[in-house]
Amino acid sequence: MKELTVEERKKLSMEILDLIHAFCLKNNIRCYLDSGTLLGAVRHKGFIPWDDDIDISMPRPDYEKFLKIFKEEGCYISSYRTGGRRLVTPFAKVCSNKTYGTTLTGKKLPYGVAVDIFPIDGYPKGDSAIQKYFKKQLKVFHRYLFLISLETTTESKSFIKHIVKEIIKFFISSRTLARMVDNRARKNHFENSEKAGCSVALYFGDLTDSQRASFDKGILMSFEDREYFVPQNYKDVLEKTYGPDYMTPPPVDKRVSTHTENYYWVENN
Repeated sequence: MKELTVEERKKLSMEILDLIHAFCLKNNIRCYLDSGTLLGAVRHKGFIPWDDDIDISMPRPDYEKFLKIFKEEGCYISSYRTGGRRLVTPFAKVCSNKTYGTTLTGKKLPYGVAVDIFPIDGYPKGDSAIQKYFKKQLKVFHRYLFLISLETTTESKSFIKHIVKEIIKFFISSRTLARMVDNRARKNHFENSEKAGCSVALYFGDLTDSQRASFDKGILMSFEDREYFVPQNYKDVLEKTYGPDYMTPPPVDKRVSTHTENYYWVENN
């Protein structure tokens, strides 16, 4: 069991990104660098030095088309729509079949090194309607995170706590809540909305509400000596996500990876 180094994870993630980029060009699918990867492209022309994964996004119509037709040798898609009942995400991951992952507690994940793909959905009209939608979505997402924590933690030493956990896990799973999060998000049609963003991955408890037109088209930008598409109004997207001073790196003590997974090479791949 050989664990991947950070550089191996980056290299493999880039290989997956190249496959996705070529596939999207061939099939007329909009695909943009997103989150920390977008920030890395703008601020560092590549990976943020303390980051080691890749995030991309697609407007919902393109996202659904991609999930329906994507097929490339060496990769597979993981989300709540595929695989088993637990340890799933409300967004898609394109994973390398050369690797597998585990949580820090040692539980095996249903995916290996991957590129995360977030759907960009439209939002209701008006700020008050957006906030109302956001509060409901965040409430469900927090329940999803709670279920994930139950499914990934080690067994409790307390017999009573163990029984309570097993009862909760018997009646509902992270997959059920992941489906709820995604289904609620896609009710607001992308094309008919004034504002849009990702509302299926609210890990930091906030919602970005960029102008939908920011995602209508893409422009090419350098990332690790290659070029990929970013939203045409990427400045608006970054400001809504990270604030107006997004070009300023955080303090040194904040420059750490937030990921909580380990990855290993599949033997005899």
